[in-house]
Amino acid sequence: MTDWPTREQWAEDRRKFPRLPDGWQSMQPSNAGYVRHHLADYASDAEIRAVIALLEQAWRDLGREVRAAAPHSGAKLEASAKRRDVNDWTKQLQEEDASLPIYSGRRLKREELLAMVPLLGQIEARYTTACDAARIAWEQWRDSVAIVDVSDEAWAVELERRQAEEERRRRRAEELAAWDANREEWERQRREEAIARGVATRARRREKRFQEAIQALRNNALRPADHCRCCKKPLIDPPSIARGIGPECWEHVLKAVEREQAA
Repeated sequence: MTDWPTREQWAEDRRKFPRLPDGWQSMQPSNAGYVRHHLADYASDAEIRAVIALLEQAWRDLGREVRAAAPHSGAKLEASAKRRDVNDWTKQLQEEDASLPIYSGRRLKREELLAMVPLLGQIEARYTTACDAARIAWEQWRDSVAIVDVSDEAWAVELERRQAEEERRRRRAEELAAWDANREEWERQRREEAIARGVATRARRREKRFQEAIQALRNNALRPADHCRCCKKPLIDPPSIARGIGPECWEHVLKAVEREQAA
């Protein structure tokens, strides 16, 4: 039995997470929960050019650090990695569809980048303000249209839903229990079927080898061998080795030839 919330807990959850009406997407205002991410919406062309110029200067400064560091040293590798990050950010901001926010690079953290280019931090602050405003607008609109139904009718519907869910879980538990109870029998049947298929396959292969031996006998094409060409058992006596067929299989081959001649 599921430990369902009480009616008081259910009502509290409904008030905390209200349900939106059907088709709420078409009712949502454009400023509620939506914010543009393009860099050009939060910075002028002059500011973007200034940011790119500062990034290029940081790229040159890191290049001097790379050249000044000892070969193969950790400082050289660190400066090289940060220089690649700065170069990547510069290329991104030069694109027409450059977007915010700014994420950390492979080695250069976002905080280090904003310290290098304070103007970029100011631009991102505008973007953050727009995001906060859109979130507040969304929450206000959601609260204005949300449906908080904790009436007796809604509680009755909830009880019916719980009853249906309990029935579904009960049936599922019964199915699993039945499968578990029959698993051993099912696995035994599978093993027996596999054994039967193996026996039949080996019988077909052996019969095929007998037919090949009979054909070889007719064509006088039997050759010496250490193992029987029909059953693959090792051969010991000279006559069997000479014809490549053991005594039991040879008897089977001769009887088959006699049956064919009698027919």
